[in-house]
Order: sequence, then C-alpha cells, then structure tokens
Amino acid sequence: MDNTKPTTAPKRQNPSAKRNNYSLELLPGDLDRESDELAQAAQALTALESKNAALKKEDAAWLNASLLNSDDEFDALEFERQFQAVKQEGTTSASNAVHGR
Repeated sequence: MDNTKPTTAPKRQNPSAKRNNYSLELLPGDLDRESDELAQAAQALTALESKNAALKKEDAAWLNASLLNSDDEFDALEFERQFQAVKQEGTTSASNAVHGR
C-alpha cells in the first residue's frame, strides 16, 4: 500500500488577479510621473503668470490681504437669527414631508 499523498497542481492565479497585481505594481510609477508632470506644469504656469503685470498685482493684493479685519457690514446677531429661521423652516418642511402634510 502506498502512503504517499497525491501531489496537487500548483495554484493558478486567475487572470483578473494577475491583472490587479500588475496594476498595483505600475501604480507607484504612474503616481510619481503624474506628480512630476503636475509640478512641472505648476512651475510653467508660475513663470507665465510672473510675466503678467495684472496677475502680479492681484497676487500681491491677495498675499497682503488680512483675513482678520472685521467686516463692518456683517451683523452677527442678524446672521444668527436668519440661520435659526432657515434651520427651523427646514425642520418643519422635513417633518411635513414625513407626515404627508
């Protein structure tokens, strides 16, 4: 009597798994290439923009703008009142929709 176990054939990887593995191997290179292309495009755009006086002026205005200055026309209490009214209206509308009113 032979006590040897039958040998099993090596597992074959299905084609979609092979394709997925191949894609995963290519992905880091593709991302690096895309990153390099985006960096080059950004540098080229910056160079072109730096030659345009109007864009340079606009950039300077943005860079020198202060976001901390208060807006004299902004009324926080009025904003809060309007926000609560809209919020309440939304809750009422949703409730009416659920209850078929």
